[in-house]
Amino acid sequence: NKTCIEAYDLLAEAFEKEDDFDNSQEILMKATKLSPNGLTRNRALTNAALKNDDLIIAEKACKAVIKNAKHSHLKSSSDHVLLAKIHVEKDQHQQALNVLNESKKEYKNDKAALVHPQIIEGIVYKKKGDEETAEKIFEETVKNFSAQSSLLPKNVSQDMLDACEAFGDEEMASMISETILQEDSDGRNSREVAKKIQINTNQS
Repeated sequence: NKTCIEAYDLLAEAFEKEDDFDNSQEILMKATKLSPNGLTRNRALTNAALKNDDLIIAEKACKAVIKNAKHSHLKSSSDHVLLAKIHVEKDQHQQALNVLNESKKEYKNDKAALVHPQIIEGIVYKKKGDEETAEKIFEETVKNFSAQSSLLPKNVSQDMLDACEAFGDEEMASMISETILQEDSDGRNSREVAKKIQINTNQS
């Protein structure tokens, strides 16, 4: 029943707003048993499970997203990157690299989408102890990120910031931090303006 499934989603969302990720995950797990192919639902379950440090459920849900999104206009390279990061958390470095390679093939014609996997790839090699390969990848990533930065969403910039800190590039890290802070400030200002417009509209 579609209405019943949507009720699960709304309840899970309400728990999430209260930072109650245990109940949010529980509700989403019940919903995905009834309707296993929903992209938004499985993404929400992935995020809730990660908040609860439940890497097994997070991995399962994220894999479901990638599988079901393969022929959808809603597919995103961010799902592959997230799965790779889950593998990294589980010290499954080769699995992480396999997922990132899959992402690069899937989005080979999208330069902006190729930057994110490359960021994580450098971190994976660094965690593996292959410093030489990691440094080469990071140097290339810096060039590609700089060329595409205006097209990249905040989560990519955040991961690039983490990479810069891991590789000791303080100058690039500082630049990215300033950009993120500026974007956050611009976002807050835009919301405040929109709120004032709405108040004025209601009063007129």
